[in-house]
Amino acid sequence: MKKILAVVLALVLVLSMGVAFAEEKTIKVGVITDVGGVNDKSFNQTTWEGMLALMDEYPNIQASYLESSTDADYSSNIETFVDEGYDLIICVGYMLADACREAAETYPDQKFAIIDDATNADLPNVACLMFSQQEASYLVGIVAGMMTKSNTVGYVQGMVSDSMNLFGIGYIAGVKSVNPDATVLQYNANSFSDATIGSAAATDMITNGADVIYHAAGGTGSGVIEACATNKVWAIGVDTDQSPLAPEYVVTSAMKRVDTAAQDISLAVLNDTFEAGVKLYELANGGVDIAPTRDLLSEDIIAAVKHAGYSASVIEATAAGVALPPPEKTSWRRLWLSLLFGLPLLWLGMMPMLWANAPIPPALRENPILNVSVQLVLALIVAGINYRYFKGGFASLFHRAPNMDTLIALGSAAAILQTAGVLVMLIAGG
Repeated sequence: MKKILAVVLALVLVLSMGVAFAEEKTIKVGVITDVGGVNDKSFNQTTWEGMLALMDEYPNIQASYLESSTDADYSSNIETFVDEGYDLIICVGYMLADACREAAETYPDQKFAIIDDATNADLPNVACLMFSQQEASYLVGIVAGMMTKSNTVGYVQGMVSDSMNLFGIGYIAGVKSVNPDATVLQYNANSFSDATIGSAAATDMITNGADVIYHAAGGTGSGVIEACATNKVWAIGVDTDQSPLAPEYVVTSAMKRVDTAAQDISLAVLNDTFEAGVKLYELANGGVDIAPTRDLLSEDIIAAVKHAGYSASVIEATAAGVALPPPEKTSWRRLWLSLLFGLPLLWLGMMPMLWANAPIPPALRENPILNVSVQLVLALIVAGINYRYFKGGFASLFHRAPNMDTLIALGSAAAILQTAGVLVMLIAGG
């Protein structure tokens, strides 16, 4: 009887295991980055690292990513994952909002998630993973306000949008809460993937006295951190703990747990508990915070951060209309504005010769093309000198609206160089 009972129990156990294996669900999750790419050391990378950790823990979750080099890649990348039968498609960043909506409406049975966008919350197959970034930014604002010695701090923003503006609002409110007299320099890079712009913006701020600079600019921010390390001033990272980029100068980072959000929504699909609409990650539920690396922070700063009453201050800052970087215009508008202000200053160097009615060498007088060519060569030399010594030149003129300090330096250098050139021509013609 005992043998029969043992055989029956063994059969039941085997059958139950077979049912369990048969019922084990496997899902595929596709992650689509914005133009920053999966190795941006920020937003996209943190999302993907979260998926890698999740796959280690759950072998029945398979994930892969597609990088977007330009905005035009968003829709085609989504189509690729749809065609390959992925159970969930995660769009990283609000820049994918339009492509996500179009695909979600076209494929109503396909599940989507998008990070940092709530405009798709009305769709029944889209989960909007939102973060209270103003809270984390407020905390690092306290750090900046207490660490500055010059009473001037900086903020570099990737692009202007309602979501991105919350970074600046929180940061400025945090700075002002502990240091009301501090000046906050601001710059809109109009890019999440150009480290050169980030470096130029940070260098300009440092030149103007900033000794702590916070960025919310994705891959552009790596240039901010590099410039801070080069000039030996404090930097504050974003999205993930960016202290490894410059351990001696990144004092902290405003963390958004996009890795946790990606894991949560993937598990929801695995467990058939996916819900569309907005899910908010905030300080109260561990969705945002400052980085755990705090070796460069004093005890009083850590205590101030821990006891920060962020809510009232952020509300007050918003009501007071905190000034944020204005949206950048197109590069053509910036170029024409630069030329409008810059060229008259460049040609001003010729005025001493004209006023003196000095003789012009016949070769230049009779050949307008050669004359203009000489002027342009001089202008290029001036731009190179200006870029090297005034940190401006082409980078300044093409990547932002004209900076008057840069233009004045450019015009002054042009006047000196062109006057010297005129003297050379007079000697050669005489």
